[in-house]
Parts: sequence; C-alpha cells; structure tokens
Amino acid sequence: MITLILKDLRRSKVLFFAFTIVLLAGIFITKVTMNQLFIMLSGPLLLLLVLSSVITHERAEDKYNGYTFLQVLPLKASEIVGVKFLLMLLIDAAASFLILLLIPLIFETPVKTAVANGVILLIGNFSLLVVAMIYLGIYALGFTKFANVAKISVFAFLIIPQVILFVTLKSRAGFDLKAITLFFINTNWLAVTGCSVLLYLILMLAAIRFKRRG
Repeated sequence: MITLILKDLRRSKVLFFAFTIVLLAGIFITKVTMNQLFIMLSGPLLLLLVLSSVITHERAEDKYNGYTFLQVLPLKASEIVGVKFLLMLLIDAAASFLILLLIPLIFETPVKTAVANGVILLIGNFSLLVVAMIYLGIYALGFTKFANVAKISVFAFLIIPQVILFVTLKSRAGFDLKAITLFFINTNWLAVTGCSVLLYLILMLAAIRFKRRG
C-alpha cells in the first residue's frame, strides 16, 4: 500500500511545490496590500490543488491503463480505492494545515484569525467531499465519460454562485457581516471536520463497491 501511495505522491509533489510557492508569495503580496487577499487567494488555491491532484492522478491512470495493471496484481478493490482516498485526504490535510500555520502571520487580531481559520477549514472539508464525489463518478462511469459530464458540472459549479451573489445584491438584501463572522468563530470545526471525514469514508466504501462492479 505504501508503494501505491508513493506512486501517486510523485505526481502530486510538483503541484504541492507550486502551491507552496504561490502561498508564500501570497504572504508578501497581502502584507503590502490588504490581508483579506490572502484568504481570497489561499482558499481557491487549496481547492485547486486538491482537484488538480485528483485529475492528474486519474488522467495518468487512464492514459497508461494503470487500473488494469493494478487489478492483475494481488490487490483488492478496497486497497486500490483506499489508497486513492487516503492520499487525497493527506494532501488536503497537509495543504489546509500549511495555510492555517501561515494565517497568524497575516492577521493580527484574534477575531480575524478565527474567521480566516474557519474559512480555510470550510474549504478544506468541502474539497474533501468534492474529491469523494469525483472518485464516485470516475468509478461509476469511467474516467472519459465522467470527464465529459464534469465539464458541464464545473460550468454550473462556477456560474451558480455568481447568480446567487447577483440576485442577493440586486435584491439589496445585503450580507450580515456580523452573523457571518460569528458563524466562522462559533462553529465547532473539530466536529465539522470529524463529520466530513466520516462522510468521506462512507463515500469511499461506496466507491469501492462501484470499483468491484467495474
């Protein structure tokens, strides 16, 4: 299992290195501009790293018939799929932890730090569940068919939040900044993360079933 993790980890190390460089550059940029830009940069960057890692791994497996080779080896479907899920869990956790370590260097007040931590933890948990859904789609439909479906899904994923934002601003409802701040501060992120990981593992079991059928 360690060998399988290292195999995929080699594909992710370049992405993670680039992620770290951009993140460190973000510290300098935000220090000389405005602190909020760090979250605006690091949040999407975290999601991009996780999604890019999944797509990079699976495109390589599809191109070089990696799963066909793995199935010839004395490996169970649970081991093949479990390694994929474990690796992405580690990447997501490592990237989130790195950002959380850097946040105190950017924000000087405890309130801003707590809100920034909450934003990153929210995105980190969300990224984890997106990864699980991607693997479910790949194992259920195959990489090529899922990639075609994902193109439409990604478009909708990018457009829908913009539409909601436009409608909200148009209706002049505005945003309750205090309520949003309290949400990020008061939320029990340890419990949220625990629930996300549990759901992630449940989706992994579903992915294993799809893989066995395939």
